Amino acid sequence: MVHIEDNGEPGCKTVLEVNQRYRNFEDPTSYWQCGLQGQPAKMVRCDANKLYSEEEQKCIDWKKWHWSDPKEPPSRPSKANK
Repeated sequence: MVHIEDNGEPGCKTVLEVNQRYRNFEDPTSYWQCGLQGQPAKMVRCDANKLYSEEEQKCIDWKKWHWSDPKEPPSRPSKANK
């Protein structure tokens, strides 16, 4: 198991991150979404009884969800933005 000390928020600094979803390491009922490059990620909540699946890149029924080790996003927010 990987131990991560933060919530997985991406920095949205690269073109590859635009319009991508990233797992919230602290809350499986939500995920991070990068909109525009250079803009902070927005936290999006799944509907009731759904959890975010990093593998499927969408919210799925909680009964089908399983734990997987978190994956680091390509960039992180600047400390000044936190």
